[in-house]
Amino acid sequence: LTLVRKLRCHITFHAYLIARLDISGFPVMIRHSQGTAAPPRPMAMMSNGPVVSDGTWVLTIYVTDLNIRRQFRVKGDMHIGGVMLRLVEDLDITRDWSDHALWWPQKYRWLTHTRSTLDQYGVAADSMLQFTPMHRLARIQLPDLQCITMRVDFSVPVFNAVIQLCKELGIRHPEELSLKRSIEPDFLSKGYPHALEKRASMSNISQKRSTSHSYSAHNLSLPNPEPETRQHYPVTMNSSLHSVQHASSSLSPASKHAINGMSTPYVLNVTQSNSSDWANSNNNGLQESYIPPSKAYESTLLHETSGSQENFDQTLVNSPPVLAPGILNGLFRPKNFAQKAALNQGWLDSSRSLLEQGIVEHQLILLRFKFLSFFDLNPKYDPVRINQIYEQAKWAILLEEVDCTEEEAFMFAALQLQVQLRAERKAEEGTDSAVNDVDVMLNELESSLQISSFQRHGNDITSVPELCDYLRFFRPKKINLKGWRRAYFVFRDLYISWYSSSSESHGQPLGRIYLKGCEVSHEVNLPENKYSLRLLIPSAEGMSEFWIRCDTEYQYARWLSACKLAVKGKTMADSSYIAEVENIRRLLDMQHPIASHTSSHGNSITVPPIDLTPEEFLPMKYAKRMRTRQSLVQRILEAHQNVNHLSLNDTKLQYIRAWQALPEFGIHYFVVRFRHKPELIAIAYNRIIRMNFETGDSLKTWRFSSMKRWHVNWEIKRLYIQFEDENVEFSCLSADCKVPHEFIGGYIFCSMRSKDQTQCLNEELFHKLTSGWA
Repeated sequence: LTLVRKLRCHITFHAYLIARLDISGFPVMIRHSQGTAAPPRPMAMMSNGPVVSDGTWVLTIYVTDLNIRRQFRVKGDMHIGGVMLRLVEDLDITRDWSDHALWWPQKYRWLTHTRSTLDQYGVAADSMLQFTPMHRLARIQLPDLQCITMRVDFSVPVFNAVIQLCKELGIRHPEELSLKRSIEPDFLSKGYPHALEKRASMSNISQKRSTSHSYSAHNLSLPNPEPETRQHYPVTMNSSLHSVQHASSSLSPASKHAINGMSTPYVLNVTQSNSSDWANSNNNGLQESYIPPSKAYESTLLHETSGSQENFDQTLVNSPPVLAPGILNGLFRPKNFAQKAALNQGWLDSSRSLLEQGIVEHQLILLRFKFLSFFDLNPKYDPVRINQIYEQAKWAILLEEVDCTEEEAFMFAALQLQVQLRAERKAEEGTDSAVNDVDVMLNELESSLQISSFQRHGNDITSVPELCDYLRFFRPKKINLKGWRRAYFVFRDLYISWYSSSSESHGQPLGRIYLKGCEVSHEVNLPENKYSLRLLIPSAEGMSEFWIRCDTEYQYARWLSACKLAVKGKTMADSSYIAEVENIRRLLDMQHPIASHTSSHGNSITVPPIDLTPEEFLPMKYAKRMRTRQSLVQRILEAHQNVNHLSLNDTKLQYIRAWQALPEFGIHYFVVRFRHKPELIAIAYNRIIRMNFETGDSLKTWRFSSMKRWHVNWEIKRLYIQFEDENVEFSCLSADCKVPHEFIGGYIFCSMRSKDQTQCLNEELFHKLTSGWA
């Protein structure tokens, strides 16, 4: 009996040793019942040391939908599709897994190339993958501040996700839009110095922690902040509505991203749970509970929503009011250029997916028009697009993101009031929809006939268009005790020349300016009848100023239109000259305090007795100037008489045109460092401008037309641009260097669109111009 017991113990211990040795990865000789020995299996390696045998190793995959973990043996040459097939077979659950893919949390990377192998991706035995849905619910704030819940693909680049979003919303030309993070106003108000401080502090933290995050072109994610450094975002105007703020505050910590999580490179990161238990932890926010949307401002649009052009969502065509007590006071209003530069911090990388950039399910993200180069606006096909552009323009004016004069501010207020009144009467006008459609088509036909008529008869192409007028000019940097001087100006081709009198116009001019490459802006004071043009002329010392003052509105409209075309290299023979003159005159007419056509339009609308809140219609700096609230309301109503005849769509389009006519329209500011001190640059649709940090005056201009190539050095985070006459390089302090690079490439892409070409969006070209890699 004792011998039998000893034999049993010996056999049990021998089996235990065999199991331990097999698990530890040492070669094992197992003797079969026939007495033959099995040959040793080949070694396999992992990052922690040797593993078993035949080249296989244990891969751990967490299935987020089922909250379970699966482990099975794989080889490094096994392709991703085979891994997912093996996992689904192992789960043995009948359901549709087509929307699932493998996600690598440690690397912030999707494994979407199903033909690539585990070795090619760098997946090893210590890697933990997640099998998770690609489409998830996201809370998206539109330009009109409505928040909708939509199914978004978190695995494709942001550019492709925006294309699908716009398709469901009924917005054409999705290349003009992109997604932004929600950032709190307190952080934006501190400008770039605070951003640098945060980046430095978080860089020290990240150096103390081990990280496997890659600094490659497709993965700029960084380690997440420690729990004590987390700072959660309330939603704001450039973030969200007050109604969304309460819902957002109830999200779990894993569902929010911390602004403190910044290091070099400048990327905002998602906060993560430190728990190691997969079943209970939320490593990247994959298991958040759904937060019911606010009924006041939110709706749900699922992936199956139709994007038919015949049936637009009326809440997107005519936005509901979003004003509520306390909202206006909580919105971010930039007060200087550093704060305006901070507005560009939140733009997401168009070439990387949402999840790769730390955006998690149910997190609030902002859909905005990024490239303000609006192509082919058509009221028939773009009711949603026109309304959302109008709303973004409206909030840009009210929040003082774009400066305007006092007369322009009251003109915008009058147009906003007209939109509000027309929208309230939309139900009554719905019965005449057929008539309205006919009117729209007639207007389109009329405008096209006017343009073609001008092209055929308006200008003889054999003659040189010319402007000749007596104007006044002023050079601030010249020693001139007389101030404004009068001279006879001649505008021919791309040159402005001036003479002492008209009789000397055929001789040698007193001065001459070549306008191509210059900067042109304007200042108008209607009460004092001052119509001034400001030219910034490139020179060896920088940009020199030259002011021209016109005597009448018509004179001002013609000269300003000619200058705007000339700086682009176009003459007055261009077909857009007449339209530009009429547009400027129309804007001036709307700014006059006394209505000139109230009685001549039978379709004018009368303002009912309503209680206007001036802060809802005017920028704060102008709303505070008036002594009494009644005087503000009265002036808005007087300005409204000039636009009360416009239809709803015409009013929105006129608002957009007036916004586009502002000097600061389409200017995106960045704080950069060329060599030593921080400086200010601005990127527009056709140029890069080096500016004075305090005044915003242009110091130097580089046009895209003279740019040969540009790229990003990702190691040192510097942007290199090669122009025809010089090379420019800088690092961006107020945002990641990918953001200004993407603005440059995106605007170049927008400039390549043409109505004569096919309207198929060239995604490959967009990524080539904006990704920063050859």
